[in-house]
Amino acid sequence: MPVSYAITGANRGIGFEFANQLVRTIILIYYALLIASKRQSANSSNIIFAFARNPEAATRLRDLRAQRGNIHIVKLDIRSLKELADAVEYVSSVTGGKLDWLINNAGYIDPFRFFVSPSDYPLESLAEDMNISFETNVIGQVTFCDL
Repeated sequence: MPVSYAITGANRGIGFEFANQLVRTIILIYYALLIASKRQSANSSNIIFAFARNPEAATRLRDLRAQRGNIHIVKLDIRSLKELADAVEYVSSVTGGKLDWLINNAGYIDPFRFFVSPSDYPLESLAEDMNISFETNVIGQVTFCDL
């Protein structure tokens, strides 16, 4: 029986490494089970959905997909309700309506202000950055789980 995995923010960093390790771990588990049980594994039918805000820029992810064809790279800005609904619809169409694992990794922090203390944060961008952060790190994640 195939196992399905969905990873948000999979184009780089921890999200990419989740996808990379899932590919490797699934292969290792497959060989361990094959040796132990001498049965064929459904490994090649396992599905990984790698969600990225900008799939065109996800070159490492596309390289990983080239090595292993069962990785689906899906455009997803987790702050967009339409893209969330489209992602859920796509996963459902591929898996028949089920998803075994969801790794909610997508997140936002302004990389230029990561080490800036709140008292030194530029007031003109504080509200906007806080809203983007909350929409991405809280609302988007909760909404995706709820769909």
